[in-house]
Amino acid sequence: SDELNRFIYDTLVMVKDQFNVNLTEDTDFRISLALHTYPLITRMESNMQIKNAMTYEIKQKFILAFDAASVFSNELYKKYGVRITDDEISYLALHFEGAIQAQKRERSQKVLIISPQKKSFTILLRQRLTDWFKNEISTIDIVNPSKADKAVKNTYDILLATEEHVAVKYRAICINFFPTDQDYQKISLAMNGYQNLSDILDKFHRSTFVVVESISKKGALQLLCEKAKDAFGIDDSLYEQVSKHEQVINSYFGDNLAVPHPEELCTDLTFVAV
Repeated sequence: SDELNRFIYDTLVMVKDQFNVNLTEDTDFRISLALHTYPLITRMESNMQIKNAMTYEIKQKFILAFDAASVFSNELYKKYGVRITDDEISYLALHFEGAIQAQKRERSQKVLIISPQKKSFTILLRQRLTDWFKNEISTIDIVNPSKADKAVKNTYDILLATEEHVAVKYRAICINFFPTDQDYQKISLAMNGYQNLSDILDKFHRSTFVVVESISKKGALQLLCEKAKDAFGIDDSLYEQVSKHEQVINSYFGDNLAVPHPEELCTDLTFVAV
């Protein structure tokens, strides 16, 4: 219906504003979301929301998609007055994840590997990267260090090197010739914005770490927000926004891990309190 179409479009605009992910022009996604939402509304009104055995796995693996689906679900709640369960939100998250991955494929990146090994020896290395990032890499070129000066002048999004001194010279990411899970993490972070370890460590501060023997959820949120206020001069809106997000969706990921965060941006700083 026109009403549902307008609702979906307006909500995707909100997702765009909050997460900088523009899905408003993805017609296929909007249609699939509408086809899922129409019976969902019926289930909400009939109090017959369905279970999802993959909920925790989806929350852990598709964090951005789940957050976007939570915004969408909260707008449905405002419109129909019925809270949507995590299980139903997880099904919505799969639609969002598919659309997000499709955008990534359109923005796939070019990778240059600088390695002294013969090309016949680098087949496994190329295959491992392809297996890891098949939807994110469009090109993988491998060049000998003796020819690297000319190669790096071309436009590559990611530079990798299998030797430390070569990596230093070209400001490349040093990886093992037989890549490990740690190499995967380094490459993945480079593709998604973080360039080095200090970019991550800079988000943590000694003054925002606290250890307590026992505390309630509300008490923990208040304590961490107070620590942040003292450390960075942030006002009371931080706790208000964190509490607001917890009302929209629980930030628990399983395995005794939760990552509460503000519903809306309320500070220019990015930091982690533990």
